[in-house]
Amino acid sequence: MQKILLVGPYPPPFGGISVQILRLQKSLQMRGFLCQVLNIGEYRSEDLPGAISIKSHIGYLWNLFGFARQGYIIHIVTSGHNFKSWLSALACSVVGLINRKRSVIAVGSGLLPKYIASSKGMEKKIIHLTLQLAGAVICRNDDSKAALILSGAPKKTTAIIAGFLGVNPAEIGEVPEEIQNFIDQHHPVIGAHAILDPEYGLQLLLDAFSALVQDFPNLGIILIGLKESDAEQFRGYQCLRQQIFPTGFLQHPAALAVMHSLKIFVRATLFDGDSNSVREALSLGVPVVASNTDFRPPGVTLFTIGNSEELVRQVKQVLNQLPINTASTAYASQDESEINLNKILEIYNYLAMS
Repeated sequence: MQKILLVGPYPPPFGGISVQILRLQKSLQMRGFLCQVLNIGEYRSEDLPGAISIKSHIGYLWNLFGFARQGYIIHIVTSGHNFKSWLSALACSVVGLINRKRSVIAVGSGLLPKYIASSKGMEKKIIHLTLQLAGAVICRNDDSKAALILSGAPKKTTAIIAGFLGVNPAEIGEVPEEIQNFIDQHHPVIGAHAILDPEYGLQLLLDAFSALVQDFPNLGIILIGLKESDAEQFRGYQCLRQQIFPTGFLQHPAALAVMHSLKIFVRATLFDGDSNSVREALSLGVPVVASNTDFRPPGVTLFTIGNSEELVRQVKQVLNQLPINTASTAYASQDESEINLNKILEIYNYLAMS
């Protein structure tokens, strides 16, 4: 029985790395792997079902050493666009040496190439050492792969693998009642994952929504993950209060249900590696309008990064092309998801045999 220790944030919110870790954990367990998760996310000190809590930096290292000595392959999933991310990854690479270099470093941020290019001094050396000591490296697109190899990642074991592992219909929960009431009272309803970090382009979204309301006066906008108190900071929000529903934190099954109810999912980020939420929406049969970052999967309608007017044009175009009834039941991209999982399993097998 292969033993895998996944390292990363847990539990899953409405999207991102933590969702990827949960899906990978479940997929591995279904295939007979002994799979544990070491939680290094925001809730790392809490005792949560499905993950091992971390109380301190010493506790992090202690757990890594303990699992490595038991023969676990250590697989960290992280952004790769800040120093803390690389320090966490370095610990995994070093500890993996105990188990004959059986560590996997997966980095998912679209900002990764720029971050690596701008790194200097000790930071640059740590990135290089982390990659040199790793057993395998996973990234999300060609630009990231090129940057990683230039920084010391081994060509032979550096692979591009999307973090998305499909959407199982059983994962989809129920739309919360108050959100369903909002959906019933508006048409069309579009939505986005909304986070305060500037790279998510929240102000751009609100500017675009203000323009769209002129043509679609009954438009409904659902901002998944955003609290109303945070939304009030942004220009134009007060004028759109009747059209916007900030959901606050949603558990992932509810977030999927809300996404499934949308006419369009919008992703206005300034950078992305390979967005999990974009692939989720496509898998659910929901049209996606997204900024043209370094990588988007086939089937996405693109607009120029930061261009609100172009975003409005593309959303209008997609809305005008939609049939009257657009309830989706298909769960696409399952073949691609199996391919992604099989690529990860090949890496595990390679490390286990080396």
